[in-house]
Amino acid sequence: DRDGANAVVALCANLLAKAAILLSPALPKTAAKIADTMGFEINTENFTHFITQNSTKDFTTKACDVLFNKVENELMTPPVPQNEPQSEQITIDDFAKCEIKVGTVLECENVEGSSKLLKFKVDLGEGQPRQILSGIAKFYNASELVGKQVCVLANLKPAKIMGLESQGMILSAEDGGRKLVLLGTHSQVKNGAIVG
Repeated sequence: DRDGANAVVALCANLLAKAAILLSPALPKTAAKIADTMGFEINTENFTHFITQNSTKDFTTKACDVLFNKVENELMTPPVPQNEPQSEQITIDDFAKCEIKVGTVLECENVEGSSKLLKFKVDLGEGQPRQILSGIAKFYNASELVGKQVCVLANLKPAKIMGLESQGMILSAEDGGRKLVLLGTHSQVKNGAIVG
């Protein structure tokens, strides 16, 4: 139906002309480009003709450059933070290798010759307490930690620190060196309880 197709194209052309006139205050360059392509001017006379009187017109168009560049890729790709280190992801199997247990601090004292280290005796429900060294002396007094329950990475390979063996790692959260909080439980649990 050639006549029907021509009528649809003519309708679309007139709607585009009206849109260009109405958008010209906000998008003057784009509206002017549309008008030039379609062979009319954006002026008071054409505003009256197309908008006020709702009249139509026949157009002879010419080739036109792209009005708006595509921006899909920029919008769909999230920005990558420049100065944030990317954490290495692990699998559930990797996490399963970590044995984190809850234990009660039986003893705690400063390590002689160190301003950072505290020496703990921690009951992890193993029949014999573990000796664990932790560099948290500037955040806690030794005496206030006795009786607290803490979370311990229990299957960490023992290490020698200042000649003393440390048999695990007490877990904590640190806020940029300003504050440190030992990880524990909301309520008392059995020593040796597994965290996970």
